[in-house]
Amino acid sequence: MGTDMTYEEIEAYKKSVIEKEKKDAYKFVIVLIVGCVLLFVFPPLGMILIVIAFIMDIILCFKCLRTRRKNPEIWKKPNSKYSVNNTYAVSESQQSLHKQGTNDRRGMNVAQKAVTSYALGKAATTMMDAGKQNVKPENPNAERYAKAQRDAMNHRNLSSTRKNGRETVRFKNGGNGYIEIESNGAQYLVDYGHRRIGSYDPIRNETYNKNGKKVGKGNLLKTLL
Repeated sequence: MGTDMTYEEIEAYKKSVIEKEKKDAYKFVIVLIVGCVLLFVFPPLGMILIVIAFIMDIILCFKCLRTRRKNPEIWKKPNSKYSVNNTYAVSESQQSLHKQGTNDRRGMNVAQKAVTSYALGKAATTMMDAGKQNVKPENPNAERYAKAQRDAMNHRNLSSTRKNGRETVRFKNGGNGYIEIESNGAQYLVDYGHRRIGSYDPIRNETYNKNGKKVGKGNLLKTLL
């Protein structure tokens, strides 16, 4: 496309190009907005649409640059210089119409930029919120473990004020023994030969046999008789 075009032909060509660019821009904005909405409903699909929208934006910018570089004399120089013999004079009414159309296009470009900026900001905020929602919460059992540890410490402090005790028991084989109770709450099962054959840990609330193997939860020393 050279300089052998009339003013009307140049204006028609520029108008058709701009209308096509507007349609592509509307498609980009619609895809971006739909992607932002889907981030709340179906995040994987929303992320895919946002990526597609950015690719569409890059393609649109590339097309605009290629179109304007292909015919730079049409887009950069005043249209009044283009005619069949470069002597075509544009009337004042045509110049006013051209100026009004240019202002309208500028206003439309500003509106498109505003919508695009808002959509991009909304997408960034949504992605940040989604990232915050995906943060794993703390261990729900941490508070329970801390409470159990505090209770054990309180139990130990209370037990430290108690004196050692002893409870006499009888084994199934007929021998006598006893359960030795320490001041810290720990208990030991002692047989008639004064050998410890079991122990109870109040902090862990577990019972162990003479080999140190766990028998179960709670005080189960009498089950070892």
